[in-house]
Amino acid sequence: ILNFFWDFFKIFFSQYFAGYILTFYSFLSYLLVYLYLRKYNSFYYSFLLSSIIFFGSGLISFFTGSYIESLILLLFVLRVISQELKLKIFFDLIIILIKPYYFVYIALLHFCDSKSFIKNIKIFFFLVLSFILVKFIITYNFPSQQSYLDLLKSFNPNLDLVSILNNLYKFYFSYGVGILFSSSIIIILFIFGYNKESKYKIVGLIFLSIFLCLWEGFHGYAPGGRYFLPIVVTFLTEFSSGFNYLLKNLDKIKFRFI
Repeated sequence: ILNFFWDFFKIFFSQYFAGYILTFYSFLSYLLVYLYLRKYNSFYYSFLLSSIIFFGSGLISFFTGSYIESLILLLFVLRVISQELKLKIFFDLIIILIKPYYFVYIALLHFCDSKSFIKNIKIFFFLVLSFILVKFIITYNFPSQQSYLDLLKSFNPNLDLVSILNNLYKFYFSYGVGILFSSSIIIILFIFGYNKESKYKIVGLIFLSIFLCLWEGFHGYAPGGRYFLPIVVTFLTEFSSGFNYLLKNLDKIKFRFI
């Protein structure tokens, strides 16, 4: 009997408990976004908007506990709601240590927070040096660890231009994973909430999508593309502004939508 329960717990923790943790990350992300919106808005406004963001897009798939990007989502949420620059940089470093391909996008996010070119360049080099230092320490202490460069080569990126363009088209327009179809509700909010800082996020998204489309599995086998979805929360300002605009002008525009 003891052996049975021991085997049961080993299977449970190795195969299922990790999934529960990932689901917890997603629910915590949802709760933190709601609480952040609740500081400035009513309960109903905050609940509805946070629900639209998490359940009206591909982010809903993260609640299944199937994707490690649930952790990246939580880190991006923490970055968005953090008021201090030191905290933002701390979360940025953790994100790029786990998923280095978000580096360019994160670098451009700092231009949304500050227009000081010199300050952003300093942050850029600080992140680069910190990343190299941490990776050196890990490699030195665990020499068997596979380097990111070797890992990148092992995935065999496809540099064929036609293939990349085809993947890019699917990235944005595919019925299964395309952003314009899987995230159409929040795209509407983004359009009505667009501001002058949004261009940096758009440029970052373009760079990210081109990089991801070097591989056939650019969508991460998830509705909406699991590699794209964590950055959705970085558009929280636009979503909130767009939602506000629609609520205030609903009588004027509802017939146009119909």
